[in-house]
Amino acid sequence: NNEVNSVILFNPMDEQLFNDNPRDSIFMQHWRTTIVSAQQFREISALVGMTRMALLFGVIDVPATAGNETYNKHIACNYHHQLSSLHEFSLLNETAQQVHILSQFKQIPDGVRKAVYVSTDIPYNHAKDVRVRHLWEKGVEDV
Repeated sequence: NNEVNSVILFNPMDEQLFNDNPRDSIFMQHWRTTIVSAQQFREISALVGMTRMALLFGVIDVPATAGNETYNKHIACNYHHQLSSLHEFSLLNETAQQVHILSQFKQIPDGVRKAVYVSTDIPYNHAKDVRVRHLWEKGVEDV
């Protein structure tokens, strides 16, 4: 129990955001129509070769992330990588539920410090619907 000194959470998502009825939940509507649909477009673009052509002609560029640029282009153009990412986005509610179940078995001890970092470039900060941002902020507070 005393092996954990502190916990750092980056852009945490509260499971409650995904527990609501998808038809009634503003956050779930935003998640499905904005986040998941954008990843579906990336996946289809990689499948038909549009991503590769756009990279070759300089229409798009891979995001500046840590690592090799050639490898990042490979990831962007590879249908299987994009499909895996799509599955992660689509099934995030199940992942959150599994984390919740595990935390019931082994809770973080009381003396452990917890730091929550929220980056400014998360999609919820730029959501058109202010209610989505408020739900996200409340979810971060609940974590």
